[in-house]
Amino acid sequence: MRRQQGITLIEVLVAAVVITVGLLGVFQLHLTAKRGSFESYNYTQALSLASDVIERIRVNPSRLANYAAINYGSGSYTLPSTPCHESGGAINRCTPDQMLLWDQYLWDQQLLGTDERIGERNLGSPANMTGCIYVSGNDVEVVVSWRGMNATRDGAGEDSSNCGSADNHRRMVRVETVIVEGV
Repeated sequence: MRRQQGITLIEVLVAAVVITVGLLGVFQLHLTAKRGSFESYNYTQALSLASDVIERIRVNPSRLANYAAINYGSGSYTLPSTPCHESGGAINRCTPDQMLLWDQYLWDQQLLGTDERIGERNLGSPANMTGCIYVSGNDVEVVVSWRGMNATRDGAGEDSSNCGSADNHRRMVRVETVIVEGV
């Protein structure tokens, strides 16, 4: 009668295959979680930017109709000659028109991601982030679109919005509100 004195090569190979399959599953789960976290971060950032511009409009309701545009995030807004922010401990007092120009420039730059840079590369926002503001009377709709990582379906869904580039990577955040002057 012979006694076995160790494990065979076949047993070692089977164990290695089982461990490899298990590790591949764990790595795939990790990758899926990272992508989901990234998409969630982009959504949160877009919602924050939409809320920010709405609050800026609430501060300057007399120029409500002038905020309407579909090209925010294109870099087409230039730095106003009068910045409406705290500078050297003093706050610049701006007229409503100056505040409008400052808000448009600042939101455009935020959508471009210029607040975080490496060299000439903007890193502060998701890819192809575009902002649109639609105004109808006192009703304001702010749409922020960007390009997601994974193909799904167009973020506009049934909406005919032309904010951003239409494709199956587009994601959108839409915030609607009413702004009443003097309230």
